[in-house]
Amino acid sequence: MPVWLIVLAAGLYVAGLFAVAWRGDRHARGTDAAPNPFVYALALSVYCTSWTYFGAVGTAASSGWDYLPIYAGPVIVFVFLPGILKRIGEVAHRESISSLADFLSARYGKSAWLSALVTLIA
Repeated sequence: MPVWLIVLAAGLYVAGLFAVAWRGDRHARGTDAAPNPFVYALALSVYCTSWTYFGAVGTAASSGWDYLPIYAGPVIVFVFLPGILKRIGEVAHRESISSLADFLSARYGKSAWLSALVTLIA
């Protein structure tokens, strides 16, 4: 397969992810409507893409089916526990949280030290 075709396919894939995110973000700003299923699909695809890039392929090659929980966990949360995601989103919106470090520090009194520690660990 030619390199230019791989680069083109990867670029189109990333552009598609950004297009869905942009549309979902634009739609969500002006309304209090229910979450869009395309936004859930985007979040799941970004999660799975990053984990695939950072190790699932190697885990699958070396350990067989041991990589399955990497994908089963998010699928279970997105399909069976959307209420948890909604609550996390509401807290993030209410507290103006944009990262995991902000989320955890908000839970413990907006501690700057905790936020810095989480950032360093992550």
